[in-house]
Amino acid sequence: MASIDEDDLTDLDDLEKSFDELKLLECEETLTSTPVKRRPCKRNILEDINNTHSESSELLTKKHALTPESKASGLPARKRTMTGCSLNAREIRSRHEVIYSRLCEGFEEKMGSVTNQTALLEYLNVDENDKSLLTRAVKAVFPAADLRRIRKKNYPEMYLLFIIERYQYHNVGAKTNFWKPEYFDNDEDEINSIKMKINASKEVMEQIWVQLSDKLQESPDMITLAEQYARESFEHDKYVHGLVNLYEEEIQRINRQKDDILSSEQKKLLNEEVRHLRSLNEFKDLRKSGIGVRHDLITPDLFNAFCTQVKEKCPLIDSILETICTTANSENNVRKTNELKFKCASHALASLLHIRSSKDSTDFSLLFGLLCISYGAGKQFVNMLNAIGLSLHWDTIMKFLDQRLNNFTSIIKEKFPADVPVILLMDNINIYRGKHRHHRLYKVLGPTMWNFTGRGALVPNLTGIEHLFHKEETCILPQKPILELKANDVIIDNHPEHVKLWNDFRDQYFLQLLQTGLNCIPQPDKDFATMTEEEFMEWLKKQTVEGVQVKENFVIQVADVLKPSVDSSFKSSDVVILPLSVEDNSTINGTASILEEFGKEFGIDCNHQTSFLPFDENKNVFDLKASRNRYEFITHLEEHKKTMLEYKSQLDSTEKDFEHNSCVFQSAEDDKETNEESDDNDDDADEESALSQLKKKKFQKIDGAFKKVYDGVVKKMWKAAHISDPHAFEKFLKEMEYKRHEWDTNSIADHFGRTILHAAVEDNNVTLVKTLITVGVDINCLEGCGASPLTLAVINKNEGIAKVLHDNFALSSGALFTCMPSPLEIAKVMELDTMVKLFETDQDYIEDKILLQSFEQCKPVDSSDKIEIPDGESQVFKFNRSECRSCPTIIVGDNGTNKICRSVKNRASYAFNWCSEFPGDMHTKGYLCEACYKAMADGGFHHVIHTVMKRPKLTREAFGKRKFQDQNLSRIKEAVRDGGVAFGLAAVQEFKKSVYFPTKSQLMESLRRTGSHNEALLTGFKKWLQDGSADDASFKYNTDLISLYAPLLELYCNVTKCCDGLGREVVWFLLLPIFCQLRKRNYWTESLVHIVNFTTKWPLAVRMMMRQNCSVSIKGNRNANIALDEFVETYIVQPLKKYVSGHTTVKMCRRLMANVQIFGQVRNAYTDHSVFDVHVTTKHKEQDPLPDQLKGMQFCLKEKFFSPQKGNKFINKYVDGKKDGHVKNSLVDVFTKGVKKVQDNFDHKMFELFPEWRLGKRSEGENE
Repeated sequence: MASIDEDDLTDLDDLEKSFDELKLLECEETLTSTPVKRRPCKRNILEDINNTHSESSELLTKKHALTPESKASGLPARKRTMTGCSLNAREIRSRHEVIYSRLCEGFEEKMGSVTNQTALLEYLNVDENDKSLLTRAVKAVFPAADLRRIRKKNYPEMYLLFIIERYQYHNVGAKTNFWKPEYFDNDEDEINSIKMKINASKEVMEQIWVQLSDKLQESPDMITLAEQYARESFEHDKYVHGLVNLYEEEIQRINRQKDDILSSEQKKLLNEEVRHLRSLNEFKDLRKSGIGVRHDLITPDLFNAFCTQVKEKCPLIDSILETICTTANSENNVRKTNELKFKCASHALASLLHIRSSKDSTDFSLLFGLLCISYGAGKQFVNMLNAIGLSLHWDTIMKFLDQRLNNFTSIIKEKFPADVPVILLMDNINIYRGKHRHHRLYKVLGPTMWNFTGRGALVPNLTGIEHLFHKEETCILPQKPILELKANDVIIDNHPEHVKLWNDFRDQYFLQLLQTGLNCIPQPDKDFATMTEEEFMEWLKKQTVEGVQVKENFVIQVADVLKPSVDSSFKSSDVVILPLSVEDNSTINGTASILEEFGKEFGIDCNHQTSFLPFDENKNVFDLKASRNRYEFITHLEEHKKTMLEYKSQLDSTEKDFEHNSCVFQSAEDDKETNEESDDNDDDADEESALSQLKKKKFQKIDGAFKKVYDGVVKKMWKAAHISDPHAFEKFLKEMEYKRHEWDTNSIADHFGRTILHAAVEDNNVTLVKTLITVGVDINCLEGCGASPLTLAVINKNEGIAKVLHDNFALSSGALFTCMPSPLEIAKVMELDTMVKLFETDQDYIEDKILLQSFEQCKPVDSSDKIEIPDGESQVFKFNRSECRSCPTIIVGDNGTNKICRSVKNRASYAFNWCSEFPGDMHTKGYLCEACYKAMADGGFHHVIHTVMKRPKLTREAFGKRKFQDQNLSRIKEAVRDGGVAFGLAAVQEFKKSVYFPTKSQLMESLRRTGSHNEALLTGFKKWLQDGSADDASFKYNTDLISLYAPLLELYCNVTKCCDGLGREVVWFLLLPIFCQLRKRNYWTESLVHIVNFTTKWPLAVRMMMRQNCSVSIKGNRNANIALDEFVETYIVQPLKKYVSGHTTVKMCRRLMANVQIFGQVRNAYTDHSVFDVHVTTKHKEQDPLPDQLKGMQFCLKEKFFSPQKGNKFINKYVDGKKDGHVKNSLVDVFTKGVKKVQDNFDHKMFELFPEWRLGKRSEGENE
């Protein structure tokens, strides 16, 4: 062999490779007598391992310890070894143990590392046919390894294993074990030992290399030395890699030590950033801000801005958070981005600050606590969150909530100064508390239903109308005297501006029908009317799948005729949600108490007048019954206030006990009575609550006891008067004097305060009156309303009893009569000359004059007759809510709320005449749909929307008593809309085939003059509808849906969205005759009162204010307003029901209501898509109603709803899709008949609803 220079062998890898090439591999092959197709022997690896590891060889020959000594000698050679068959069980176990040992020695788990299958097969000297053996071994040794198959074009199949070679080294086919570091007492000794071994190995390698260089000429010795050098090189490398591994472990250990993580500069920077972070999260914006504007500060931008500031001002913290939270691995949820993770980490960072110091209270801790409370979290849960730093303490949060609840007066004064009008909102809230968890609380408090009242106040937008509140003529005086109001004034035909708006909108509705019917519906090969249901559905399916492809043949332009009442830039409405009232506004007493609460909060006087005795001029008598009813009402109200004070006191004391001891009311009867209490009847929705019923029973009991005493006295008197004994009556009188305590005490009176003497006078029982006077009864006693026995005698025009009382010194005038006129003044007004002469002998003119002035204030008169306008130069008018009672404060409510408000005002007009009702539009839309259904259901409308359109939830109950439940309101509005379009499209199809359809020349002329076909098509369509309605009653009946109900509902919805007050008045003008004709008594009463208010009674300033504020803008977007009562339901009633579901005390309900806007903003901030919402949802899209509308159109065409038949006077009634009888005639032409009915009943209805109308009409009659 040629000599080799030392410089040529500097590369150790090349040298090792050259030696590997010189190795001779022995291959023994076993021969058999029979030639067979051999497969690789599974014993190869075992034999290789036996040659490499002597211990493994012993495993193959050594017997078990319990084997007899006679069999301990070596076994004969196995035959299977000679044939290449499978191994036996012992050999398989031995092979597994060896492979597992080799894998443990040569590899270790390390995340991110990759080893392919080929390397493992070469290292273990396993054939490729035994890959399954390798896979099982790897799974057994490394359970966490991730085995993956990778198939690429032109590349063999591989397994990728997340393991790495131990010490980053392995020698294929090597027979030397890897070196494992020994264990020492400390790391320093271990490292020094390895260094010594490395140096020793290096010296040995240098010596071998010197000898190798000297012996290069001698081939045999050179080979031996080269092998020695290779072994020593291997030893050297394993020590080096072992040392590297120890260094890595030492580095990891150092990183785990806290004191040595950061340098002093980094610690200093981190402390500065933490201090800056504390300044970002202090309550300088939320907790220390104004109580009335806190909810405006809680927005999704709060979290985004905090993350931005952390990135800009705290780079080190930002880097730490990104390192911890962000990853390159993709998430299954595409919304879980690194940006979202960073926001979550920033939120957690605020909690870390709270853990660092309890004084470092953050906005996020407060917001997260409020969020949990809104979902029902209680005291223990919130305090647990506080313990781990996620929330503030429960008491701290309650203090935060109580700040707004206890200081609401300042919020109202700030938002609603006395010189600014206000619009009040209210609605009842019924919360069922019948669950078992709340029974223990209401064992003491009563029923399981909370009947509360949600309230709000709207700051009206007065843009452009401020001047109207600065003049008495427009702010105080009504638009015209109510006595000048005529029946035609409440009909839309007498209001040209409203008529024009309605006609324009209805024309646009017709144009939309023509646009859809002529340009959007392809004509089938077969006429719609002759199609079977299967043929039509097949045609409709093709249109749905392929899409409607119709060439536009007609140029139709549909315009928007509605305009907002305010043209200024759109802003969100300023609404303040007021504290919860525990009163029930479904009762008269509850509503009166709520009105008093409003008056107290907004500075409006609600004191009751002292004198009240209305005069009925028709009968020329004073209305004593009204006076007594007022006394009864005030008595009820005072008792109600006392009861509510006790109730609130009981609630407060019970809640304290409940908070301190949750089991204070628990009893063994809870489980027994659960089923009984859960079956409560919903009687609380009635106008009178159970409490009112108890009061009525109480008054009946008092009246019954009084009547029993009175009847007993009368019976004894008549018995004594008619007995034969002449001394019997004297005995009766003595008995009456002796038993005076049984009949002449303050307790012996009915609930009106009448004594036995009052009852005797009213019964005209002269004998009993004289008898009572004889026994010494108080002749000047007053009943509750202030009437004396002489007052009753005068009102009853009983001169005999009046003279008896007067002769016995009954007072006819003077200071005694403070609650009503004296008997003398009553006699004068009633023109009872005899009594006047009798009483004038002892009257006190001065006292009577003063008291008479007080009495005159109670008479209902027209405000225009009482208000005197001073000269503008002498006095400047300034609006003030507490002084300008003639400028009413608007209260928005549903039909029931307004009805009870009117009842309260009728009972105590002086105290509550400062308010005026405003019906809610959301509920009125439901009433309109109900009226439409009542008029059109029997004529096929119900069958179309229920059966043809396949909407089974549209039942009669859904349009009736359940229209405001289970989302039925939206369903019935869609039913009227789609039903109207279906009927309208059918009308367009029939119109297209009629002679009224414009010719081509007419269409061209219209296009040439106006740029569209609107004029020609609209004129012909309206003419066709008019003539068809004149000829055919059925045609006219079906036309009402497309010319009245459907466009009216469409108009109502649009005016609410864009806040068009003029359009809203149009709707109410049209609703009046509809409700009147359909006998919806409450609805048409509401309509008449509302129309009289905005056309006559309200000052012009109030009318224009409500035009501009008839709906609420939530976010300031155009055409996105909601009705006032819808706002109450959506943002007051429903949120409270949602938030209070997990709480058990009324005090917590009041806290939630006072801060309901804050809770709503907190929920919105957390669930916003730009913050923490990771739910992948798509925006819900309303289903296209056109297919259903086409189904209804085909039914109408098939039934010939719009094929006029001259002289037809009957309308077919449809029952289950079949004709069965005829529709009532009263349901045809509802609007026209309703107008006539309103005119006929106008005077009667006005007389019933407006006291000033009654007084004025009587005065007019007297003057005539």
